[in-house]
Amino acid sequence: MSGYQALILLAGYALAVGCLALGVRWNNQAAAYQDRRRRTLAGVAYSAAGLAASAATYYWFSQAWNPVVVAVIFSGVPLLLGWWIWWRGFAQTRWMDRLAARGRAQYFSGRLPDRPTFGLLPGAGRARSPDDWGVGFEAAISLRTQGVDVLGVQYLHLQPPADQVEPWRGTLAKISDLDGTFSLVQVRTPEIPALIIRPRTGRERQEAYGKDAGSINPMDDARYTRNMIGAIRPTAATEPVEFSGEFGKWFEVRAADPELAQAALTPQVRRALLADPWFRLGDVMFSDGVVWTTRFGRLTEARLFDASRRLTALAALMPIWPDSSLAATVQSADTSVDSWGSDTERRRRRSLVDKINERRTIALRTPVSGPSLLMRLVLVLALGAWGFVWATNPLFDWHQPQADGTEDLDRVMLPVFGVVMLLLAYLLLRPLYSTKRSSAGPHRASRV
Repeated sequence: MSGYQALILLAGYALAVGCLALGVRWNNQAAAYQDRRRRTLAGVAYSAAGLAASAATYYWFSQAWNPVVVAVIFSGVPLLLGWWIWWRGFAQTRWMDRLAARGRAQYFSGRLPDRPTFGLLPGAGRARSPDDWGVGFEAAISLRTQGVDVLGVQYLHLQPPADQVEPWRGTLAKISDLDGTFSLVQVRTPEIPALIIRPRTGRERQEAYGKDAGSINPMDDARYTRNMIGAIRPTAATEPVEFSGEFGKWFEVRAADPELAQAALTPQVRRALLADPWFRLGDVMFSDGVVWTTRFGRLTEARLFDASRRLTALAALMPIWPDSSLAATVQSADTSVDSWGSDTERRRRRSLVDKINERRTIALRTPVSGPSLLMRLVLVLALGAWGFVWATNPLFDWHQPQADGTEDLDRVMLPVFGVVMLLLAYLLLRPLYSTKRSSAGPHRASRV
């Protein structure tokens, strides 16, 4: 790579960042002043940013990548995808078998007639009772920890009823399995009328509060939207319940009994919802004697215990339960990370993902998944290694400038390009370990 090529790449990416910044500014002004012209300009700026970044990346790859390397990468992608599909199924079967091996949990297959004894199952986008034969799911596992009943369900967004599974298994099912699998985690509670706690997206807060909407994280909004595409919802009719303050800005509440919702969401409960960024990634729903949430992706052991722990902790704060014995069980449960699930065959070692998410929770950042963390670390290592090579080129002479009159430009631009890449790698890595509070989270206000 020459100095001219590095200069072209820096100019292309700088143009993309500038267009993106303009787009964000015009979009915020459009929301604050209800100006359609600025909204149109924001869309044009976003498009220009995408085109500039794509063109710069294409130029980079075409100039810097060896054709043999490109061929190896593209030939290895199908093999890697096949291994990933096999590993997902193997890993899931392994942890479910381990939990059910000593009678601490019960496994259910969607192809067999057995059904869980409590909870809800998906059917046509709605929550249905287990004995309803219109339900369809792939796998489910129920267990009890610290006296609290937990149910995890894995299903497909296009999941057919149980009596139509075999004819449906084909190309459409395989596609849905890759990008249409959802997991549903439930905790048994005393039965109350339907209550839905839904986080507001950045666009909704912008339209409702204008300049006071707070910072917006488009990635969190995208994750929330994807989680809710296949989410199941209560069958009972609900109506909106208004809350003021910081909680009303970040969450929308709907309930079949508005007075009960007001009593359930005490200031302590609202502070707990604002303090945990995990609740900004999906709706929390109470109905038919369970509280549940939905996430995109397969049901994993970590997801089952993490979601049930948070849902139990939330339910324990609510002073509305009519069944005193069951309420006492929920409220006395130890929902700490180390204790929750300790009386089952749960894997007890804490992974790197768990440790990183603990620090992200302190900083009010939403948790990352294992695949997301892996992709980010690979990207950081690639940028860091590439940037180190170019930044230290004057010391080690990794690249010999061509004798075409551009030696001085190469000596200046290549180290500058390397430093920019190292800075980008740092900016991608820092949110994984920093506990400094994110500006995209709610304010720690006493009036919730």
